[in-house]
Amino acid sequence: MARIAMWLGWIPAALLLTPGWLAAGQHEGHRPDRAEVVTLAAVVVAVAGLVLGAHHGRRTAPGAGAAAIGRRLAPVLAAAAGVAVVYFAAGDAVFRWVIPLAADLRDGPSWVPLIPVPVATAALGFGAGLLRRRPPAVVPARRWYRVAGAAAILGVYGVTGFVGHGAEMATARFVPARTTTAASVELPAGRHAVFARYNDQPGSCTVTGADGNGIAVRQPSVRFTDHGDGVVTVLFGVFDLPRAGRVAVACPGGEIGAPPEVRGPLGSLVFVPVAVLWLIGLMPGALLALAVWRRARQPRPGALAGAPPVSG
Repeated sequence: MARIAMWLGWIPAALLLTPGWLAAGQHEGHRPDRAEVVTLAAVVVAVAGLVLGAHHGRRTAPGAGAAAIGRRLAPVLAAAAGVAVVYFAAGDAVFRWVIPLAADLRDGPSWVPLIPVPVATAALGFGAGLLRRRPPAVVPARRWYRVAGAAAILGVYGVTGFVGHGAEMATARFVPARTTTAASVELPAGRHAVFARYNDQPGSCTVTGADGNGIAVRQPSVRFTDHGDGVVTVLFGVFDLPRAGRVAVACPGGEIGAPPEVRGPLGSLVFVPVAVLWLIGLMPGALLALAVWRRARQPRPGALAGAPPVSG
């Protein structure tokens, strides 16, 4: 089970990083098309297959004959195809229910032709690994602690990026036409939003009700922007008005309007305290560090999660 968990762990990691990868190099709030999603998936499974094949190629016993190599290669190729199918199914579920873009991604290339890609790269990696065969080595615990630290940092980035970029991609409405910059405005009861321009965000924003009491403006824990190709608009925060009335707004550069409409569950996660998102992202690295710490204190050296044995 530990070995399976190790080789399947890249799937949730890749899915967490996918929104950030898709948004890289694009304007804020970029909504991808199906070709971009499928192309990125092809790259991910190709790299995964290459690494999987190279690992098992290096671990093949030196001097093994063609029959022995074939018996070791066959399950590697099957595993590459299997984990690719799992990844594509998980990705389809993410873009159907978590970041609901299924309607936007109906047209374009299919996942199915991508299944041979990791199989081919796994075979290539296996062949390259055969050229550098070596017996299992004892890996110092301190090296695994570095891996755990890198996983923790990557996890923090991945979770916050997934929530921020994913919510942007799933946004059906951002700034409506009735947005206003007036210092005083009549508003109905309910939730309202304060928007700002990307390069002109207010340092503070005060909203005062008709009774003279201040109304708290709750800011998102991650950066949240629109889908526009021109001037980028940022969600500064939201506030709730218990009853209809006129409110005074002291928010330099801010605009009042209806809150964004985010399809799926990420709309509420945008306002979760960022410390919670960090803790979720830190968990894989923390669990790996704990496993290394426990393994390093065992009297007998053993393999950690299918990896080479760890020394203290």
